[in-house]
Amino acid sequence: MKRFSVKVNGQVYEVEVTELKSGESAPAAAYTAPAYSHAAPAPAAAAPLVTGIVHPQPTTYKAPAVKHHSAAVERIMKQAAAGKSEPEAPIAPGGFVVKAPMPGKITFMSAKEGAKVKKGDELMVLEAMKMGNSITAPVSGVIKSVNVKEGDTVLGKQTLLVIGE
Repeated sequence: MKRFSVKVNGQVYEVEVTELKSGESAPAAAYTAPAYSHAAPAPAAAAPLVTGIVHPQPTTYKAPAVKHHSAAVERIMKQAAAGKSEPEAPIAPGGFVVKAPMPGKITFMSAKEGAKVKKGDELMVLEAMKMGNSITAPVSGVIKSVNVKEGDTVLGKQTLLVIGE
């Protein structure tokens, strides 16, 4: 029988090893470690092995409130939270200018000069990044001028049409 001092994860253990002859099996007592008073304590039991896929529990994150927008936006947000809709803005003397929200191509045009429109009516469809974006009337009124036609490529913030009274 041979005695060894073994260091595992910073802990020192004293072990006895018995050499077996060919064909000989170890006695059952060989699997139990004797308790030595001078030996370091045995490490804590390992955590059970987890098999399969472990799905993390969803966590919620509350984003901080954003306070960098205008007073008009604050008012609209308060009205929306209260369930009220924003009243229609009066049309400026030159008319209400409808601009492209992003660059793209006009794929459908329903707006005609002189036509009466109501707030929310679809005026045209702007295709951007393979998606059709409906451009709707922001106010009720009469279309004073149409600055684009179907098939035109437009830039972001380019004037598409003007709605007047």
